[in-house]
Amino acid sequence: MEQQSNQTTAAKLAKELPQWIEEFESSGKTIDEFLLAKLTAANVKNPKECIAEIRKTLSQIDQNYESLQKAKAEGWNREVWLRKTIDEATKNYTPEETGKVLATSVNALSPEASVTPEPYEGLDAVIQIQQLENAVSENVCNTLASEENE
Repeated sequence: MEQQSNQTTAAKLAKELPQWIEEFESSGKTIDEFLLAKLTAANVKNPKECIAEIRKTLSQIDQNYESLQKAKAEGWNREVWLRKTIDEATKNYTPEETGKVLATSVNALSPEASVTPEPYEGLDAVIQIQQLENAVSENVCNTLASEENE
């Protein structure tokens, strides 16, 4: 139930984001001050922790983007880069745990996929990376299409 509540709050906040950007630019506040006020007003639990998580997530996105650009410059395709990144991120997981993480990610990005967790090894690992790549691409396309329709 809490996850659904967080998703509802996130969806509400996402719709308000363009207005927030305008307000922030004219507020004279730091980004942390501005976000703290907005998240507090939206009744987000632990807004300071939320801001720290936002910063951490954005930093990780930047690092992954830079890593992907470097890999492309070296001639890698996105699936090869994704496989290397998943391998590194899950190096301390069992193949079963990694398979579950990937299946959960694919199903979250593309609920109609209904992927069953399989151990992340051999040919199954290649298929799982392809499923994740497809789910990410589909999710991005759906998001862009819904933004155009608004």
